Amino acid sequence: MTTLKKAFFLFFFLVAYGLATAQETVFPSWDEFAGNWQIGVNLGPDFYYGDMNKKGSVISHNVSIAGGVFTTWQISNVFGLRGELLIGGLNGKNVSDNEPHRHFNGVFSDIVVCATIDFSNLMFRFNPFRKVHVYGTGGIGIISWSSSSYVNGNKLSGNNVAAIFPVGLGVFYTFANRLNIGVEWTTRVVTSDYLDQYHARAKLDFINYISFWTSMNFNQLKNIFKKSAE
Repeated sequence: MTTLKKAFFLFFFLVAYGLATAQETVFPSWDEFAGNWQIGVNLGPDFYYGDMNKKGSVISHNVSIAGGVFTTWQISNVFGLRGELLIGGLNGKNVSDNEPHRHFNGVFSDIVVCATIDFSNLMFRFNPFRKVHVYGTGGIGIISWSSSSYVNGNKLSGNNVAAIFPVGLGVFYTFANRLNIGVEWTTRVVTSDYLDQYHARAKLDFINYISFWTSMNFNQLKNIFKKSAE
C-alpha cells in the first residue's frame, strides 16, 4: 500500500471511528452559525517529492518556504469548512551514479477548499472550554506553478495548472476563545507529473507542507456551543 493510500485510509478510519463513538455534536442556530468564522495566516517549510528528489536529501535539496492566508467557517463543534490561499517555492535535486545530474526550481500558488474535523470533540465528550484540539483536513483545489528543470545543462521551463487533493493533520491551542495557534502537516497531491517539468517514473508529484499558523475567532464560539448544548 502506498504512502498516499495509507494517509487516506488513516484519515477516513479516524473519521468513521469518531462518528461511531461520537459523544456530542453541537450545531448552533442559523443566526449563530452565520458568525462562526475565523481568519488566519500560516508560514512554514514545504517539501517537494517527485522524480527529482528520490535520491537526494529532503533537507538539503528539496525544501522551500511557503505562506498563506485562510478563513474557516465553523459548522459545528466538530465540522468546519476552510478556504486557503498558499504561495510557496519549489526545489528539487537528484544525483545518482545511474542517472544524470538533475535539478529544478520554481514557485507555485494554490487555492483549496477543505473540510475540517475536530477529532478531540468528535471522539471525546464535548467540552466548551477545551484548550487543545487535534484535527484533520481533506479537500480539493487548484494549483498553478512556474518551474524550470535542468538536466545535464539543458533547461526546460513551463507554466502549468492542475487539480490538487490536500490531506492534513494538526493540533492547535486556543487562548481566551479568541486567538488560536497551531501546527499542521499537509500533503498536497498534485494530479500532474510536471511539477518539476520532468517526466519519468512518478505519475503524481507531491508538496508536503508544515505550517505554523495563528488565527483569530470573530465570535464567541465556545459560549455559542455551550448555549446550544443546554
